[in-house]
Amino acid sequence: MNSMPEPTQTGDQINDSIRTAAAEALTAWGVASPEDTARLLQSWGRRKEMTDADVVAVLDALFPDPHAVTTKSGGRIPEASIREFARRAADAGFAINPDGDPSYLVERINVLLAEGVEPTPPESEWAEPPACPAWCTGEHRSEQFGEPYRDHESPEMFVPRQEDRVACVNVVSTFNRATGLSTPVVIRVEDLEFNSRYARQLAQLIIRAADLADS
Repeated sequence: MNSMPEPTQTGDQINDSIRTAAAEALTAWGVASPEDTARLLQSWGRRKEMTDADVVAVLDALFPDPHAVTTKSGGRIPEASIREFARRAADAGFAINPDGDPSYLVERINVLLAEGVEPTPPESEWAEPPACPAWCTGEHRSEQFGEPYRDHESPEMFVPRQEDRVACVNVVSTFNRATGLSTPVVIRVEDLEFNSRYARQLAQLIIRAADLADS
């Protein structure tokens, strides 16, 4: 599916003459707020030449939003538009917090759109999580932020690396209370995750390589 649509920018669907005409008309009307501007643009004689995205672009030009998020392609999405989209998604049952950081909201919305994520059922319908594995620390950090995920994690083990850096190794699994499903138990090394069989094979090869290096 497509990512969240971005406002049309100058040189795309909106052109300088339309923007100049809109600015002159708005100046003559003496409007001073984005809300009044949007209402007047809806009744403007040249409104049929503009799409809704063009209206957003004009508003963004006349009333720059200091909190607007710049997307990877260089477009800017006003914070109010982001939160409205997120609020509608939350009302529809998707797991998203409209009051979150705007940059996070854009990333989360794109994930929802790209992955076809199903709406999250109300918390009253979430499944009871199973007992923690013996290796779990019981911290469940994701759950502390109101998310449906219960992360089971073993204590982190650190191995010194070169240049005073360290590598972190631990065991992880996540139970999704919204779906009642658990991810497989995996060994995580930094950002890499392996099943136990693969981890043993990798460990053997690392030890063999270390023996060669020391020989």
